[in-house]
Amino acid sequence: MEFRILGPLEVLRDGRSVPLGGPRQRTVLAALLLHANKPLTPERLIELCWEDPPSSAEANLRKFIWQLRKALHDGADPEPRIVREHGFRIVVRPGELDLWHFTELSNGARKSWEAGNTLEAAGEFARALAVSSPEPLGGVRLESDLEWLRAELRERRENVEEQYFRLRLELGEHIELIGELRSLLARQPLREHVAALLMLALYRAGRQDKALAVFRDTRERLVDELGVEPGPELRELHQRILRADTGLGRATVNAAPASGSAAAQLPMGITAFSGRAEALAELGAVLDRGASLCAISGTAGVGKTALAVHWARSVRERFPDGQLYVNLRGFDPEKTPMDPAEALGGFLDALGVPPARVPAGLAAQSALYRSLLADRRVLVVLDNARDAEQIRPLLPAAAGGFAVVTSRTQLTGLIAAGTAHPMNLDVLTRAEAADLLAVRLGRPRVGERPEAVDRIIERCARLPLALAIVAARAAVQPAFGLDVLADELDASAGVLDAFDSRDPGTDLRSTFSWSFHALGTHAARLFRLLGLHAGPDISVHAAASLAGVSPQRARRLLAELDQARMLDEHVPGRYAFHDLLRAYACELAYCCGHREEREEALRRLMDHYLHTANRAAGLLDPNRESIALGERAPGVLVEAHATHDEAVTWFRAEHRVLLSAIESAFKCGLDAHAWQLTWAMSPFLRRKGMGREWIAALRTALRATARSRDLTGRATTHYLMAVAQFRHGSRTESAEHVALALDRYRELHDHYGQACCRFLLCWRHEEEGDWEAALRAADEVLALYRLAGHRAGEGRALASLAWYRARLGDHRRALDECLSALAVLREVRDPGGQASTWDTIGYVHHALADYDLAIGAYRNSVRLYRELDDRFNVVTPLVRLGDTYRDTGATEATRRVWRQALAVLVELGNPQADEVRGKLARL
Repeated sequence: MEFRILGPLEVLRDGRSVPLGGPRQRTVLAALLLHANKPLTPERLIELCWEDPPSSAEANLRKFIWQLRKALHDGADPEPRIVREHGFRIVVRPGELDLWHFTELSNGARKSWEAGNTLEAAGEFARALAVSSPEPLGGVRLESDLEWLRAELRERRENVEEQYFRLRLELGEHIELIGELRSLLARQPLREHVAALLMLALYRAGRQDKALAVFRDTRERLVDELGVEPGPELRELHQRILRADTGLGRATVNAAPASGSAAAQLPMGITAFSGRAEALAELGAVLDRGASLCAISGTAGVGKTALAVHWARSVRERFPDGQLYVNLRGFDPEKTPMDPAEALGGFLDALGVPPARVPAGLAAQSALYRSLLADRRVLVVLDNARDAEQIRPLLPAAAGGFAVVTSRTQLTGLIAAGTAHPMNLDVLTRAEAADLLAVRLGRPRVGERPEAVDRIIERCARLPLALAIVAARAAVQPAFGLDVLADELDASAGVLDAFDSRDPGTDLRSTFSWSFHALGTHAARLFRLLGLHAGPDISVHAAASLAGVSPQRARRLLAELDQARMLDEHVPGRYAFHDLLRAYACELAYCCGHREEREEALRRLMDHYLHTANRAAGLLDPNRESIALGERAPGVLVEAHATHDEAVTWFRAEHRVLLSAIESAFKCGLDAHAWQLTWAMSPFLRRKGMGREWIAALRTALRATARSRDLTGRATTHYLMAVAQFRHGSRTESAEHVALALDRYRELHDHYGQACCRFLLCWRHEEEGDWEAALRAADEVLALYRLAGHRAGEGRALASLAWYRARLGDHRRALDECLSALAVLREVRDPGGQASTWDTIGYVHHALADYDLAIGAYRNSVRLYRELDDRFNVVTPLVRLGDTYRDTGATEATRRVWRQALAVLVELGNPQADEVRGKLARL
């Protein structure tokens, strides 16, 4: 959980914003967070949150507290976040409140400054400012004392901001600061300290007249708006500038070597650089432990160059003998990669070697270069490297030197030799992406439209280059709201036109193309075909089927794409690329490949998923009636699973992919694949309680069967929809679908299908409490299953008869039928049916006050459901087991099992969670 008050009031859970309610409720939360971990009496809270409290204030406060408790509740953490303790107290744990982080960073910066660690202090000041905003608690209406607290937060940030600028002036960054200070003074023209810093920066940059103009403008505003003269600090600085005081022209810290004394080739870097705190810290740690080389790899547009240059500039004072930089053009569409000899020539020239002294041959030039660096502390940045061979001659051999290499490939040759520390740069976190937009567009503008910002970040796939392109468009169109830009990006989802910057150097499509054209022929083909895959990731076997190659061949090609950072092996054996690279691959698939190749590849992929899912589903529910699948295409690999657990593991890894594949199959006209894949997934989705996903897939399957006029498919899919709606959706829709399914099963003379549908009618009677009707319906179900010769169905029907008799009070006969059902269900190896039957046995023994037998039966039921990983059905015996423990007086055991049930219900989003919470509260 993250609590943010140093900008717009926000609470994040797992990086996603938590809804906080209306204005007054947000004010209550702000008051609690400003007094984090300290109790506030109801009277004090009312005083803080209402300037003129109404008579209903106390009742409203209780309502707001209840709603905030509910909003802040974390299913993984049963402890409430707002507790009643001498009033109300919000529980905030270490590291969760941005104010604490800001205070820690700013205090650390001051200590570092006092100790003489100026660059470290500057970095800490910058990070402190990055986690805050000029307007704390944005969007929250504050009154009385709370407004004073907000003003105090604002003043604390302004003090840190001024200290940061003053330190950077001492570091000699006066030229870089002029624009930032001008912008700040324009927004807050009465801040005299900012005016003084800007005057000093201008004076040190040789712009004495501009510095004096700042004084005149500031004095006029102070006199006109406040009726006062500038303070003594500003007046004294003005006089010193007038007399050209030489003491003003020097930085007090020698941050960089004097011009001409050492090479200083680092580019300016990005003024609005933000985020990457972990990567910057990792680079610093690599340098501190005495390493000599760090290799930064990452996909196109991920910000490798920006990171390397920004970090290099921040540590340049540690390399007083010079900083060398070269763009090696490893991935450039218009120029060939730079020859190492050309790069060495530029370095030797920067190190002061006359052309006449440069020896012939790469080896001799590299030897001279290394000898020149032997006794020097030099930083070398080798940007955009093609491969390890290109950079080896350019690496310094001196112990005091350090090199940073950026590349789209992983440079495994250097890493395997132990020469380089590898750093894989990923896309930004959600918070870093939001901060990038805030730094470039201003926090107020970004804070006004948090929902639009979330959509922009999602469409940009958190890729820095894409975010920068979008931010640039927003900056030149300040009148357009960010929601307009977000709508435009939503409308262009899946294509790259929205990221066309008209500049080949920054255009996203061009940037990706440089990496694509560097691939081998077969890897390029696989990348193109991967654009047909709906995602979010792909296994080796699926990729092999897609390309029509062996798993060994697919693994080699995927490794090549991973090394080129066109894919990411985010878990062993599974590969993914972000949405923008996916869009690029999709463009290539449709503009560069042949239609026949696309259709054959897609058919192989869908066959792989369908036939593998069918085998896995057979292990999850071996007694379900099979369906006839089409013959699979040549080149399709089907994964074989030996056990139930292996099948569950496969579904867990693939279920999001399979759900996407159902939609993709329908869009491509593969109607049989769409509904059959939904059928194959249903046992897993049912057991995991994934009702929303199951219903969405079934809606697609119904459209597919309607289009293809497949009677078996329509019957099967209507039945599954009836089950899914009954468990997770609308009882009315369930009744409609079961009626449609029954009609089609009658047309097909399918007794098994009719029995399944009539089982649903039993559930409906059960829900209505009409146990006699349920019993009669179960008798009909039993007869149909026997007519179909389906032993597993017969066992489940007997179990249902037992349950209905138990509810009617015929306990002894219910037990007899449970034993008959267990015998059949063991015979057909149906653990799910056995689990349900043991639950009924537990219910009967509980009703007969045979508590030990009831506990044993319920434990059997829970054990079997857990072995099946059936999250949906395990709740019922857990709750009933708790009921039995309660009736025996075993309070702790009751609490334990009810909490287990509650955790599952919260995870599934099941409304029954409130009922279990009530049980726990009454315990």
